[in-house]
Amino acid sequence: MEHDEVYLEKTLKKICLGYFYLVILVFISFSIYYLYENISFFKYYSTSIAITHIFLFFIPYKLEYKFIKELISVYLIFISIALYPFVTLYWAAGQVTVFVWYLLIPFAGLIFFSTRTVVYWTLYILFLFCTVFIVSNFIPERYVIQFESYQSSVLNIITIVCCLGLAAYFIFSLSRVNHIKMEILKKERINKSLEKVVDDVEDTEKYLQLYDSIEEYIENEKPYCDPNFTITQLATAVNSNITYVSKAIRISKDVNFNVLMNTYRINMIKDMLDKGYHNTFTIKHIYTSAGFKQQTTFNKVFKQIEGITPTDYIKSLQINTNQ
Repeated sequence: MEHDEVYLEKTLKKICLGYFYLVILVFISFSIYYLYENISFFKYYSTSIAITHIFLFFIPYKLEYKFIKELISVYLIFISIALYPFVTLYWAAGQVTVFVWYLLIPFAGLIFFSTRTVVYWTLYILFLFCTVFIVSNFIPERYVIQFESYQSSVLNIITIVCCLGLAAYFIFSLSRVNHIKMEILKKERINKSLEKVVDDVEDTEKYLQLYDSIEEYIENEKPYCDPNFTITQLATAVNSNITYVSKAIRISKDVNFNVLMNTYRINMIKDMLDKGYHNTFTIKHIYTSAGFKQQTTFNKVFKQIEGITPTDYIKSLQINTNQ
């Protein structure tokens, strides 16, 4: 569980770093256009914000997420204030698309905050909207920038493209974070369930003793050679039940019943191959003798356990024999 929490924090930190990369790119894009069109105020202001983000980038880069988390609210307030002159002047000039920048703030908050906190951020953004409508009426005419028609079109396109890009990044990040949280929650539920089972039965030592009986039965009777052998049959053979047998296998070998059976089967097949059975019998005879019904299943399990295919294993035996 601790490993999962660390992984989640690393993921959230990467999201913060990725966000800074994108925001820096966005402000640089706008700065280039403002400089190209020589749009006063904006060309200086946008560039200054881009440079500020470049310096701020080293904060999430150097700090652990637990420290970054405390600064996220501060940053969102900072960026909302930094955007305020843009939004106000754009609105005064008749540009509406600029408001979508503010809509991204509560959207991004979904990644890092609870639903209640995101509601507060939404109310904060609505408050900023209202103030923009009011403040824009008091801006002197000489400070209102009159964009050319083509400039408005280009700026609207850049705004929409950049906002869609950030929105897509937030959606991807939110999906990734939610997936990790669901996995953590699932493991917590599984662990609680296993703990409950442990509380209802005897101590671990008795599970280990039960596994000794299981191991003795398997090695003597070789039930894994029967492809239809089940954990119910195993439980009956050792005078126990499915729950206890499953737990004993998990505690002793950290695997489930199917993996344990397949491990015995693969070990038997390896022993047969080491003795040269493949020179006398077909591969099908060998894997069916060990309890596999299908060759595809045999090949898959063999590679999962040994890391190589049966064919490669046989080749390695032939090479060792020739040497």
